[in-house]
Amino acid sequence: MSTFQPIRIHLTDQAAERLKKFLGENALACAVRIGVCRSGCAGYSYKMQVTQEPVSSEEWVVEVKGIRLLIPKEFARWLDGLEIDYGRSGVNESFRFRNPHAKALCGCGESFSFE
Repeated sequence: MSTFQPIRIHLTDQAAERLKKFLGENALACAVRIGVCRSGCAGYSYKMQVTQEPVSSEEWVVEVKGIRLLIPKEFARWLDGLEIDYGRSGVNESFRFRNPHAKALCGCGESFSFE
């Protein structure tokens, strides 16, 4: 069952282009699942996965710039207002996340906390 929820997720043009490229590389892919997992020295990190699995009843569907994002309901309050960017820093390219609910970042920038 697909349930659309007004969760605000913002994608920069660069992030949207990159996600569209990932989706285009897999003809069966239909969405990008975004979640949070326990990781790193600050406690949590983001995880993103291109998926061809159907929407679960435990997820909200958010469409941004033509990309279907699947957000687990258990993380919706933490991800509401999330901005996802994609860019280069030196020789590395990566997604960058700006979350108004994150209270602290670790020194290397790979994890964050909500407390």
